Amino acid sequence: MRIISGSAFILFCRVFGAFVAFCTHVLLARWMGAEEFGRYVLAWSWLLILAVIPVSGHIAAAMRFIGQGLADKNPGYVLGFVRYAIVLTVISTVLIVLVGSAILFNADGVSGSTQLLYLTALLGVPVMAQIKLHGGMANAFSWISLSFLPNNIARPLLFLFGLLAVWLWYGEINGKSAMWIHLVAMAVVAILLLIYFHLSTRKELGRVQPVYEVSEWSRTAMSLLLLSVFTNNFSELMVITTGFFVPSAELGIYNAALRLALLVKFGLFAVDAFTAPAVTQHYRNKERQEFVRVARRATKLRVLSTLIPLAVFVFAGNFVLGIFGAEFKSGYTVLVILGAAYLPVAAVGPATRMLGVTGFHNQGLKASLFALVLWCLVAPILTSSFGIIGAATAGLITLTAWSAALWFYVYRCLSINTLSFLMFK
Repeated sequence: MRIISGSAFILFCRVFGAFVAFCTHVLLARWMGAEEFGRYVLAWSWLLILAVIPVSGHIAAAMRFIGQGLADKNPGYVLGFVRYAIVLTVISTVLIVLVGSAILFNADGVSGSTQLLYLTALLGVPVMAQIKLHGGMANAFSWISLSFLPNNIARPLLFLFGLLAVWLWYGEINGKSAMWIHLVAMAVVAILLLIYFHLSTRKELGRVQPVYEVSEWSRTAMSLLLLSVFTNNFSELMVITTGFFVPSAELGIYNAALRLALLVKFGLFAVDAFTAPAVTQHYRNKERQEFVRVARRATKLRVLSTLIPLAVFVFAGNFVLGIFGAEFKSGYTVLVILGAAYLPVAAVGPATRMLGVTGFHNQGLKASLFALVLWCLVAPILTSSFGIIGAATAGLITLTAWSAALWFYVYRCLSINTLSFLMFK
């Protein structure tokens, strides 16, 4: 029951945060228009990618090393990892800000307005990195509320309230003002999160001397980095790549379609959140028949949760895109393609979970690396040739290839054909 309630709480935080973020994007799109909205989302995507690169591997590694230290009753080891991750994040993100600022100020043909927008985004990189790192480490301590409430609930709400206040006071919002408001919201959340986290760690660990194993921590974090970026931030990577080849107005339309398509992921996440504990338990108890039965049910639910919104996109895509504004309706084809891209992801079932709990997580890493390389190859070609429809098609190809690779590894390593779960039995 504790696992189920924890999964339900995490699901609530993510769904609620996504809903607030979606509403915020709708408001920004209507207030700014497609072109200015495209400039903002590109800068925001850069902020997220640059913030997660220094920390994603360490967040994933924290689950292993903090958990290991707590299980071994070695608080010095845990404290050493926490301090190592924080210091490395500070150094790497400050370097990112310095290098990025130098590039901005020396770039030819970049307007002062664009420089200010991206400089503000750069200032947000260290702040967002610390929010994500401390949230990830709090999760490793099993402090679920501290892990998910700040970034999934508090930050989106503060940003939304700040936008509404500025809009009501001044009557307009542009990319620069939106980014500044978001920076303030992130700073407030980061300060409170860091204070509460360090008070909690002092209470949990006591006053101990830190123990460091930097080489092992670094190797593990690097091996987990690309997997974490692909699985958690592929949408931002899609926006950034597309932004190199299309005008800001088209990018704004593409992002609106992408935000709608990403709603499909929360149906997948909801199914996985409630079935993952059972999948793990049945495997550990060596109950293969029950393990397969739960995976089969999860697969059918995943496909159903994808087909319903996809049908909405096909038959009412123009209407839902019109929520962002009339000019966004031209993204109908993009919306349908991006929505269809998650159908093969759903069809292979909880493949990543099955590989993870059975000890074949490296195969999941290989599948993600393959898909990431494929995206880097096909996205520039298709986007430069066919614009945002080409970018959406590249996403469909990449996610299909990723799903096929996961299916292959599950079949080879576990002798389970997850596609057969879709048959009526």
